[in-house]
This record gives sequence, structure tokens and C-alpha cells, in this order.
Amino acid sequence: MAIEEPLRAFIALCPEEETRRKIYKVSKQIECLQPNGKFRLTPANKLHMTLAFLGNISQEDRRKILLMLRTGSFPGSRFVLDRMGVFPKSGILWLGETDSSLSALAGQVRKELANIRIGYDKTPFRAHVTLARNWRLPAPVIKFKPIVWDYGAPCLVLSIPDGRGRRNYLRIKSE
Repeated sequence: MAIEEPLRAFIALCPEEETRRKIYKVSKQIECLQPNGKFRLTPANKLHMTLAFLGNISQEDRRKILLMLRTGSFPGSRFVLDRMGVFPKSGILWLGETDSSLSALAGQVRKELANIRIGYDKTPFRAHVTLARNWRLPAPVIKFKPIVWDYGAPCLVLSIPDGRGRRNYLRIKSE
């Protein structure tokens, strides 16, 4: 598949199918909670946790990043998604963890990116999975069972325009 460049990209943790299903199930619970209905749920196939946003990258940068992910020490582990919140300014409704054990992993990924001279957005890391965009209410109070997410190595995700104003995600695992 020929991919034009540059493409918007990020490094993320991508859930396995069962974890993805559980996260999406929580997001579906909020569907009827905003009366104007102008928010957009994140489709199940786009659920992820961004560790570093890269912006537009070239094919050469993609190769360097994949090599970094393949040769770096990014041990898998586990975290628990156990709370919901809102970033009011951006209108993001999110699912996250109370005790962010992922800050160290995000810091390590960002350090390795700097070592190979790949730029990234320096916004401080906040461990979250975006459930919905254009959310204009406080975080809903809904009951959900905490979701255990066992993760492996981060992957490179390319955001590819579909020609209709939306973007498709292409996950490239380093393994």
C-alpha cells in the first residue's frame, strides 16, 4: 500500500480486541446522556492511548521510529481504566486511570524520540482514552467495572485522510 507523505502520526498503546470491546461498551453508555447529541463517540477501531503525538512525519522518520520501537526497551505491563473525566477546553470525554503508572512509559518513549531527533508535541502526558469529542457537559456519573488493560510494546499509528473529512488509523506494530 503506497502511503503519501507526510502523514500525521502518533505513538500509542492500542488495546487488544477484548479490552477495546470493554472500553467501547463504557462509551456506549454515555450515548443518551447529552441532550443535543452533538458529541461524537470515538469509533471502537480508533480507541487508543497516545504516548507521544508526532504531527506530520516523512517515510524516513517512520523507518527511524519503527526501528526505535523495535530495538528500545518498552516492556509491557498493566494498568486499570477506572475513572471518567472531561477536558473542558477541548470537549474531550475520557476514560483514564487514577494512578497514572504510564507517565514513565510516555517519558521513555519521548526520550527515545529525542535521541533519534524526531520532534513531538511537548504537551505534558495525561493518561486517557478519548471516548467522545465535542462533549460540553461535566463528566457523567455512570457505573462501570474498572477495565484492566494488559499492554505490550507501543505502536506507531498513522492518521490517513479518507477524502470525506474523516481519518482512518493504520497501526504499525514494531514486532
